[in-house]
This record gives sequence, structure tokens and C-alpha cells, in this order.
Amino acid sequence: MTYIIQTIVIYSLTYSIAVLGLSFVVGYAQIFVLSQAAIFGVGSFTYAVLAGRNITTDLLLVIPIAMVIGGAMSLVTGLPLLRLGGDYYIVASLAFQYVIVQGLVNWTSLSGGPPGLFAFPSPTILGWSISSNMDFIYVLVPILILALGSLLWVRRMPYGRALVAMADDEVALAAGGVKADALRVSVFVLAGILAAVAGVLFTSFLDVASPGDYGITESILMITMVLVGGARSLIGPFIGAVILASLPYWLNLVHWSVYMTGVITGVLLLLVAFFLPDGVAGIANSSIRRLARSRSKVRLISAEQSAGDT
Repeated sequence: MTYIIQTIVIYSLTYSIAVLGLSFVVGYAQIFVLSQAAIFGVGSFTYAVLAGRNITTDLLLVIPIAMVIGGAMSLVTGLPLLRLGGDYYIVASLAFQYVIVQGLVNWTSLSGGPPGLFAFPSPTILGWSISSNMDFIYVLVPILILALGSLLWVRRMPYGRALVAMADDEVALAAGGVKADALRVSVFVLAGILAAVAGVLFTSFLDVASPGDYGITESILMITMVLVGGARSLIGPFIGAVILASLPYWLNLVHWSVYMTGVITGVLLLLVAFFLPDGVAGIANSSIRRLARSRSKVRLISAEQSAGDT
């Protein structure tokens, strides 16, 4: 049971990193991109190739390389935004997803073809071998905290305020001289960088990278994680990742088929679309706001009673 819990934690943390940037794309750029799994896969194969060919297994070297590649690939994905919009971009991102996955499948000398690459040396950090589940958790937690802190800092900068303005009123943003297309492309690059980092961590843990694991189904899963948790909340993607990444394990515990995962994911997506547009995090935020208003009213009534007594 301990091993299963540790595995659930590792999957939840990894997918949280993968979808944190995607929450900015959905929440602020307001676009449903279906190519995030492809960038996730690029990060995975970055580690697979470097480790499998005994070039390096040091995550302090592999992760920056993956960040550059993932950011560049996302830039290529985001550039069509300058000409496309709305539903057309969803189609373009789906095409990009297909091209990347099929490229990996057919570039057998690099990816190993459909079976992929496997049996790598254990990842390391400055000579320390990351060989157990707890070792991976010790690595994932600070990376997730660093990613959350960085995005929180970005959101509080003028750049972050421009993103909020773009989501609220793009016309007013344009009147202020800020180009929304450039902002959207930059958000895609940010999302790609984080997805590539998560891909490295994912493959270094699983010890296998197969092109079939990064198809459209995986992209839909990532979008669902963001929507279930809450797109414009930094804690939302973490909540969504915890719920959906751990779902197959909970189904197994109650002796349900893991193939029910897709059905339950679809039902959750429908429930969010109809009843929880701000996700689970939106419920928490609404509750906190109501509690704050209630306390304010109590303090106001107390102050009025005190004034009346005097």
C-alpha cells in the first residue's frame, strides 16, 4: 500500500507541474490547446535519448535542455495565433499534436519507434542517484514549489496584470497598446517549458518513453485536469491533477476496470462545464469570500452595537 500511495503522489506532482502553465493558457489566453501532451512527450524523450545514450542522466543538465526544446516547440505552436483564432486554433494545435507524435513514431533511430525507449540509468543530481520513490518525491516537491512560486510572481508582475486584462477585456488591453497575440504566444512558451520539465521527471521515474503515451487522449486529460481544478487558480491545476492522476488507482482498489477512467473523466468534464465553470478551486474561493463577508458583517454589527451602548 505504501508503494501505491507513493506512486499516486509522484503522478500527482508530475502532472501538476505539467498543467500549471496550461492553466494560464486556458484561464488567461482563453484557448483550449490540444498539443500539451506532445510537448510533455518532447521532454520525456529528451531524458530518454540523453540517458539511453549515456550522454548524461543529471537532471540539472537534462531539465534546462528540455526547457529550451519545449519552449521552442511551443513557440512554433503559438505562432499560428497571429493568423488563427477561436476554434481554428484548436484544430491547428490538434494537427501539431499529431505531427509530433507521428514524428516520434517514425523517427525510429531517435525514439525507438512505437515501442519507444526503455531501461535507462537512474537519474542523478550532482552524483546523487535518484533510485527510490521517496527520492523522486524529494525531487518533485521543491520543483513544484519553485514552479508555483514563479507563476505567482509572474502573475503579480505587470505582465501578469496584462494577462488578467486580456482575459477580462481584450479591447481595453489593445487600447492600452498591448498586443494580445504576443501575450498569448508568450503564455504558450511558458506552458511548454513546464510541460517539458514534467516530461523529463515522468520518464526518469517510469524508465520508459513510448510515443503512444503522448497522444490526443493525454492532451484531453491535461485540459480536464485544469478545468476540474479551476483554470485561473494556481492551486486549481494541482487539485485537478491529484483527482485525475490518482483515479486509475482508486478504481483498481474498488475492483473497477481502469477503462472506466475515460468515462469518469468525461462525466467530470460535463459536470464542470454545466455546474462548476470555475472548477473545484472556484468553490473554495467562493466559500472563502462568503466567510469573509460574513465576518465583515459581524464586525460591523458589533461596532454599531458598541457605538449605541456608548
